[in-house]
Amino acid sequence: MHRWQFQRVIRVLLPSLLLLVLWCFALFWKKQAGLGLAFDADEVYVDQGVASCLVHGGTYGLMPGHSVPAVQHTLWRLLLAGATLLTGQTTAAVYLLGAACTLMTLFVSLRWVRRLFPFPTFINFSAVLLVLAPGWV
Repeated sequence: MHRWQFQRVIRVLLPSLLLLVLWCFALFWKKQAGLGLAFDADEVYVDQGVASCLVHGGTYGLMPGHSVPAVQHTLWRLLLAGATLLTGQTTAAVYLLGAACTLMTLFVSLRWVRRLFPFPTFINFSAVLLVLAPGWV
């Protein structure tokens, strides 16, 4: 492997690994606190209910046969319903989609940083700051 190819792999792999380690620590801390895989916001449970009803009942609502207008979080709920079809559990689908969206945001942000400020020190500093942002983990 050429030196430049190795550096490209490392530039993507290091922030991803750091983010994975932080996710593991966050989940470990939640389990040690007795929270399990519970979510902090109630909106997540509404999204799970709509996705589950969409998968099992075929209607976009909280109960089968009672549809609601698709006003808020529509794309997220449809993605969540698709991931629920794949995984079989809404909680696993939420964590899976959250991880995928976080990694995509990290890669896109680092790409922008590389384009705007092509300094290796600044790129590494930006990667660490993005991973340590409070809302991501």
